[in-house]
This record gives sequence, structure tokens and C-alpha cells, in this order.
Amino acid sequence: MELTPTIAVHATAATLATVVGPFALWARLSGRQRPSVHRIAGYVFVVAMVVAAVSAIFIRDFRLPNIAGYTPIHLLIPFTLFGLVGSFWHLRHRRIEHHRRIMVQMYVGACLAAGAFTLLPSRMIGGWLWHDLLGVSSAQMAMAGQVLGHVPLWVWVLLVALLALGIAQLQPRKVSLPRALAMPLALLMGSAIGMWSSFGLGLASAVWLTATLGFALLWMRLPLVRGVRWDDWREQFELPGSVVPLAFILVIFSVKLSVGSALAMQPQLAAHAPFALGVAVLYAGVNSLLAARSLQLWRLSRPARASSSELRATA
Repeated sequence: MELTPTIAVHATAATLATVVGPFALWARLSGRQRPSVHRIAGYVFVVAMVVAAVSAIFIRDFRLPNIAGYTPIHLLIPFTLFGLVGSFWHLRHRRIEHHRRIMVQMYVGACLAAGAFTLLPSRMIGGWLWHDLLGVSSAQMAMAGQVLGHVPLWVWVLLVALLALGIAQLQPRKVSLPRALAMPLALLMGSAIGMWSSFGLGLASAVWLTATLGFALLWMRLPLVRGVRWDDWREQFELPGSVVPLAFILVIFSVKLSVGSALAMQPQLAAHAPFALGVAVLYAGVNSLLAARSLQLWRLSRPARASSSELRATA
């Protein structure tokens, strides 16, 4: 992708928003309030986001899965514009918490998550990183671009849905036991399917399963995140906002995409023991945290649910 004036404006605005955003958040979330810093940094952030979103409308990419040049990444345009409108609507009505929540979600989704996509070999900044700084050859870059170009559209749609789910968990929420366990178990199942489809039911999958169970037993010894509690009356968890689920989603998706791309370019890696075992341990490290968290939540609610069942039985 060539550096056109539109791309230069978009990249400059996006970089400015990414740099200024933390200052706007810090000025309000720190112990000492700095309203003037928050106001200046906030206005700069908003203007930069508007420029980045509007300029992105005129940037199209036909190498990734797309419709008329518009890829799933372009979904961030309405996400950004509608988010800004909604945040200022809440601000006008003095609903400060809702305003802050939308701004945090927008920064994580539109700046951090979208910024990760710029590191793909087919993107301009990714090309500079992989080709100019790390010395990856043009042939290897072209092959990587072809592999990414053949990734089915539903994979990117799934990523957008998972990112939306991860961003939603940045805020405190109340959820039932099945909903609290749904995402960790789904990601755990996805990793299991990824291991079996890539390396078969052999040594690597056995190492993955064993390491996942072993690491999970170790993580179980750690306390739950502060603020997690089970509401006996409503039979639901009160969970604090956390960036951990979003980080897990990005890590697991990136690893699965990288492993799939590597196997597509070099199928013989599936039989390469160090590669297969390395992937198995990497998956297990993330999966074990998810499994341990699910078990901890289930164990936290078990005594209360048992007492509730006994009360209903005697009523």
C-alpha cells in the first residue's frame, strides 16, 4: 500500500489519538483531578478520531477479505463516529460514567485493537516493520500477504464479534454462572480444536492437554480478582471491569492466525516436533488461565447454589 496523502492524514490522526488518549484518561482517573488537562487532551483526541474515521472512508484495501475494498477493519468507522456522538450525548446530560465508559471502549477498540492490525505484513506500517527493520524478504512478505488474503471472511467477522465481547467486559457487570463461563469455555474449546486440526491427536495435543491441566492447578492457587462476588439472592456474579478477557482474545486469535499462516506456508512444520510442542505449551499457558478462572467461579458459586437448592426443596 503506497503512502498517499489520505493515508498520511489517517496515520497521523490515528497516531495522535493513540498518544493523547491515555493523557485524557489519566487526567480524570488519577488521584488528583486535572480538568484542564482532561479537557485539552479530550478535544485533541476527539478531533483526531474524527479525522482518522472520516479519512478511513476513502482508504480501501483489496488484498484482505473485502466488499468493494472495505474490510472488516472499516467497521471501526461507524463504531467511532456513533461512539463519539453517544459519548457527548451522555456528557451533555451529565451522565459522566457512561461518557467515560464509551471513551475507554473507543480507545481500546479503535486505537489499540485497530493499531495491532497495522502490524500485519500486508499493511504499510507492518511492511516497514517486517521488511525494513526485521529484514524479511519481499518474497516472504508477498507469501504472507497471500495467506492472509485467503483467510475466510467469517474469521474476521468472528474477530470483530470477539473484540466487541472483550470490550464490553472492560466495565463492571452482573452475569449468571452460564454466561460467566461461556467465553472462557468457548475460547478453551477453540484452542483444543485448533491443536487437533493442526497437529492431530498425537504428542503435541497430549502435551497441550497435560500442560493445560497442570498449569490450571497452579493458577487455581491464586486468588480471584478483587471485586468478584456471588450474589446469592439474584444468583449471579458481580464482576469488575477488566482488560484481561480482551487481552486473551487478542493473544489467542493472533497465535491461531500466526500458526495457521505458518502451516499454510510450510506444511511440514506440522511434523516438526519443536514447533508443535512450542505451540502446545503456548496455547496451554493461555488456556490454563481460562480454565482456572472458570473453575474458580464455579467453586465460588457452588456452596450458595447448594444452599438455595436445599431451601427450595424444603419449602
